[in-house]
Amino acid sequence: MPEAVRTSEQGNALWFILIAIILLALLTSMMTRSGGSTNDTGEYERYSILANEILNYARNLENGYHMLLSRGCSENDISFEDDGSFVNPNSPSDYSCHMFFPQGAGLEYWDVTGIDQVYPSNVTTVGSFWDASVRSRWFFASHGMSHTDAGEPNVMDMHVQLSPLSDSLCKAINNIVGVTNTGGDVPDGSSQEQGGGGFTGNFGPTYNNRRFSNTAGGETANKLTGCVSIFYPGGSGGNGNTFYHHLNVR
Repeated sequence: MPEAVRTSEQGNALWFILIAIILLALLTSMMTRSGGSTNDTGEYERYSILANEILNYARNLENGYHMLLSRGCSENDISFEDDGSFVNPNSPSDYSCHMFFPQGAGLEYWDVTGIDQVYPSNVTTVGSFWDASVRSRWFFASHGMSHTDAGEPNVMDMHVQLSPLSDSLCKAINNIVGVTNTGGDVPDGSSQEQGGGGFTGNFGPTYNNRRFSNTAGGETANKLTGCVSIFYPGGSGGNGNTFYHHLNVR
């Protein structure tokens, strides 16, 4: 075979090998991009699922609260006692006004301590308020979450909180309930102080006419459900994302 023909064939073979290498590189790049997109989608779905579970549980708490009211329990009689916390001495001894007892609302207490997105491991700006007795648990309070507009009456709504939450989980909750994550960030409620202990039979204090959680940008004004970054004062503070849901509006 003439030398020129052999050289031409070798050149063609090298050309095909080069094309194959380029195509393989493009395919690898596309698969890498696709994998990253899949991971992002999977992460978004996981947070959305957990956000919906939290919202559904909060609504169950709301339904249980109103069921007890319809049975004749007064607001001051309802007990959120679960493991020794939130003991209400006003509650009937037969547990008929207890949220988490079969004689009352019969709801099961959801222990969220094993969920990393609730009290996430990367939360560092926390104070003693987030000790083991408070963090990663449902916190029932009647003092409201923030101040209302001027002229609003002093009211104390019953609500439940869960904190601190990861940014992604907090934003997922807001996406579902229609609270704007301004600039893609959790609404800033750090200037709205929170105070008071958990509900044990007494309403108050009102803490500056607090009713709804108003943030600096007004994202949660008059919103009964949402998630904000909030500041806890009194030397025991720290900033943390707090989910809140009003069980009863007074």
